[in-house]
Amino acid sequence: MVRRQDEGHPTTCCSLGRALRVKSDKEWYLKNQSRPGVQDPSLPDVRPPISTSIGSYVDSLTGSKRTKSAYGHAVNEFAAWNENLKNGNRKKYVEKIDKAHLAKFFDFLVDDEPENCPFTAALKILRVNAFIRMILKLDSSKGPIKKSDFRRELKSGQHRLEIYTRDELKMLFEAMTSEGKLLFEVFLKTGVRKREVMFLEEDDLIVNTLAPGRVKRQIRCTNKPKLRAS
Repeated sequence: MVRRQDEGHPTTCCSLGRALRVKSDKEWYLKNQSRPGVQDPSLPDVRPPISTSIGSYVDSLTGSKRTKSAYGHAVNEFAAWNENLKNGNRKKYVEKIDKAHLAKFFDFLVDDEPENCPFTAALKILRVNAFIRMILKLDSSKGPIKKSDFRRELKSGQHRLEIYTRDELKMLFEAMTSEGKLLFEVFLKTGVRKREVMFLEEDDLIVNTLAPGRVKRQIRCTNKPKLRAS
């Protein structure tokens, strides 16, 4: 049998049995092509598979190490869970991940190992949704789920602030070093973030004497290109 492979007939048939299968697949496609999600089985499948999309997504993540780690952990955990499902429930391609599939993953996160609280599980679902949007090149508001789908779970993570008694605060400060007390006051009185405090230098402290006994102290937070990792 002559092999033929061109733009119109990209499938190579090496036997009569193979040619008959391709013919059957093509006939099925022509009858069902109007249905959403139907692919031509006689052509190479260009849909991004989950297994190979995870790595490229994690490599493309930007931001702090903590953010990249959190998003990478969520999508890898999803991929491992999906891979362990039986064939009938397992999803091979990213575009096949729907709302029902993510709901099953949420139930797994809350009810099975590693037993996440609903708030943490909802955050992981949103991170998987971000992965789907990126791979399929969807708008920021698109994807199988929306943030509003987990409004109750996300709201449950907003715990009330715990108020410490004077005795508890006294024990805390007694256990602190002088450097720890200073750091505590910086966070308490300035509202700066952790990474801003990490890169403070002596010149960032501004002290102005307004009057005898009256001193105004300020902390200046600026971009420091010299501290960026090369």
